[in-house]
Amino acid sequence: MKKITLTFATVLLFFGYGFAQDNNDNSEAAHAVVINIKSHALVDVESEKGEASFINLSPEAPKEAGLGLDFSKAKDNSLWLNYSSIVKAKEKRVISVAMKEKLPKGVEIFLAASKDVGAGKGKVGEANSEGQKLSANGIKLITNIGSCYTGSGFKKGHNLTYSLKMDESKYGKLTTGDYKVEVIYTITGN
Repeated sequence: MKKITLTFATVLLFFGYGFAQDNNDNSEAAHAVVINIKSHALVDVESEKGEASFINLSPEAPKEAGLGLDFSKAKDNSLWLNYSSIVKAKEKRVISVAMKEKLPKGVEIFLAASKDVGAGKGKVGEANSEGQKLSANGIKLITNIGSCYTGSGFKKGHNLTYSLKMDESKYGKLTTGDYKVEVIYTITGN
């Protein structure tokens, strides 16, 4: 008899717990969805053939004795600046450009960027379309970048225009040679 009573008590206890579960169900149910959008900043320089590797800026040699090198045609606008950015609220980014290595004495490189061509979306930056002299200290080329993307590749983003100029007062210090200069683009917060 004890065995039957114990079995019966166990069955009642089991079913009692089963019926004691959450009975708050109704015509609606809900749960949370977590969305994590991470801050990022990417920059790239593209040519018609893909990732930019180099451009050539060389003055023209004179065609007649008594004339100097012609720096006016030492220009290049074959490269495009692409970037992607997600910022925190009220944050803006800037793209700075610096130059490594030294140029021949008296020679200067200037850089300008066009307005974004509109192949992307969002708050693209404001370009400095006036040529700025490159240096190791860097220049601000694109400012006020928000959350955006410019599109990727050739003819997307901002067209870059490089020009070579000569400080004529230093012409006497100019020497022959092949000079290779590295130009570095960096995207950071303001």
